[in-house]
Amino acid sequence: MEQIERIEAMEALLRRAKAAVEALSPALEEYARAREDIRALERYYGGEDWNRDFDDDRAGKFPPTLRRGVLSEDGVYDLLTDDRELVERMREIAAEAKPVNQRPRTSAIRRAEERDIPALLKLLVQVDMVHHIGRPDLFKGPATKYTREELSAILRDGARPVFVSVDAADAVQGYAFCVLQEHRGDNIMTDIRTLYIDDLCVDEALRGRGVGRALYEYVLEYAREIGCYNVTLNVWACNGSARRFYEACGMTPQKYGMEKIL
Repeated sequence: MEQIERIEAMEALLRRAKAAVEALSPALEEYARAREDIRALERYYGGEDWNRDFDDDRAGKFPPTLRRGVLSEDGVYDLLTDDRELVERMREIAAEAKPVNQRPRTSAIRRAEERDIPALLKLLVQVDMVHHIGRPDLFKGPATKYTREELSAILRDGARPVFVSVDAADAVQGYAFCVLQEHRGDNIMTDIRTLYIDDLCVDEALRGRGVGRALYEYVLEYAREIGCYNVTLNVWACNGSARRFYEACGMTPQKYGMEKIL
C-alpha cells in the first residue's frame, strides 16, 4: 500500500510539473524575442530622447490622439522593474537547480588593483542603472558612482578595501567596496569596529553562479580577521533582488531610512 501511495503521489507530481514546463516553454520563447525590445526601451528611458519627449508632451506639442504610454511616469519604469525582478527570479530558480557541490566559476578573490579600474567602471554603470530604473527621480543613468581618479584614490586607501572576484584568466567578475568604520569616544555609540559594504556587484551576465555569495563570505572573513564587531550595508527599497540576496545570506535589518516626497 505504501508503494502504491508513493507511486500515485509521484505520478501527480510528474503530471503537474510536466504541465508547468509545457506551459512555460512557449512563454519563454516569446519573452526571449521581446528582450531586444526591452533593451531598446531601457536605452530610450535612460537617455536624453525620453526626457525631451516627456518635456514636449507636457508642453502640449503632440496631438491628443497620440498613444503616449511610453511617456507616462510609470509605464517603462514598471516594465523594466518587472523585467529585472523576473530575470532575478529565473536566475534564483536556475541556481537552485544546480548540483549542491558545484563551485562558483571563480579562481580567486583578491584586492582590487589599478588595472581593474576599467572593469570596475563597467560594473558601476550596471549598479547605477538598477538604481536609475528603480528611482529615476534620484539617480542619473547611465553613470558611475566614482570617477577613474576617485577609484584610484580609493584603491590606495587602506580604510576602504575593495575586493574583486576574478576568473581563471584574472578577468573581474564582481566587486565588493568596503569602508572601515570606528566609533571611538562617541557620546552615545559604543566603541566598535564595523566593516561597511558600500557596494557589492556581480556582472549581470554572471549572476546566479555563486560569485556574489563568495564575495560576501570573503568580506565576512576579512571583517573577522581585522576584529570587526559587525558588517553592515544599505539596500534601496527599489532593489528587491539585492534585499532578498542579503536576507538569504543571513543579514537582518538594523535601521530603516524613510522619506516623504513633497
